[in-house]
Amino acid sequence: MMKMICISMMVMLTLLACQTTTSESTPPASAEVPSATPESNGDVVTNSKSTGYDPEMAAEVGADEFGMRQYVFAYLKRGPNRDLSQEESQALQR
Repeated sequence: MMKMICISMMVMLTLLACQTTTSESTPPASAEVPSATPESNGDVVTNSKSTGYDPEMAAEVGADEFGMRQYVFAYLKRGPNRDLSQEESQALQR
């Protein structure tokens, strides 16, 4: 009997812990409100002073509309074709 009560309590506590609540909260008064500008073709953009986004610099370095650049990561692994000695390989990697 005691075992059943403990299992029932654990199941109820688990269900209560997993329950999500939805509460609508208003953003603080100091929160930035996005605004549409004519330059953005109707897209929502934020104030560059508070976000640190500089559109001129983004255009200069080739960034996209979010200020991000594309990068390529190459993972190099050691293959069976080793035509250089270990000393020559280390000299190339300096």
